[in-house]
Amino acid sequence: AFHRGPPPQQPPPPAVELALRLRAEERGEALPAHLPPGERSWLQHLLALEALGDGSGALDGGAFFSCFVSPEGELLTCGDDHAGLLEVDGAERPSGLLGQGGGEPQVWVPTPVKPLQGACVHAVACGEQHTLALTAAGAVYSFGGGGRGALGHGGTSDVLSPRRIDGLASVRAASVAAGAYHSLVVSRDGARSGEMRGDAG
Repeated sequence: AFHRGPPPQQPPPPAVELALRLRAEERGEALPAHLPPGERSWLQHLLALEALGDGSGALDGGAFFSCFVSPEGELLTCGDDHAGLLEVDGAERPSGLLGQGGGEPQVWVPTPVKPLQGACVHAVACGEQHTLALTAAGAVYSFGGGGRGALGHGGTSDVLSPRRIDGLASVRAASVAAGAYHSLVVSRDGARSGEMRGDAG
């Protein structure tokens, strides 16, 4: 009689996969029991989660300014807001490139953005003249040049200090990105939650 032995055991996951699973658990990600449709491997799926959970980065820069996120979650900016000066009612004013409220048009060393102190910024993304800041809680703030609707506040006005994007209040964002005159936010579930863009695309 033919005797069938025990079913072959699955080989253990490779070390990279195990490490990514541990990192996902540390971030509080609930991993599905089965590989989601469309994914070729657990490694591919976990790498995608890693990219989403990692935000867009701890530093970025625009045309005349730079942004940094400290290990403690503090957003710092420096640069030349004179480059974004606009004439309003015959007077020049900064356009908010630095997010410092317009009081200091030139800041030559990285300086904390006071309106976001205590918000625990996780990542930052910069366009040519605007910035998106993502907090650890998944809230998205924007500031700077509002040309072509890049800031997501329903108009084209510049914003001198970080302002939360109301249209994303119900979304827990995972990642942010910015082009010259457009912005993109990806939610924790991987959906593209919001896109603010102008005629430059």
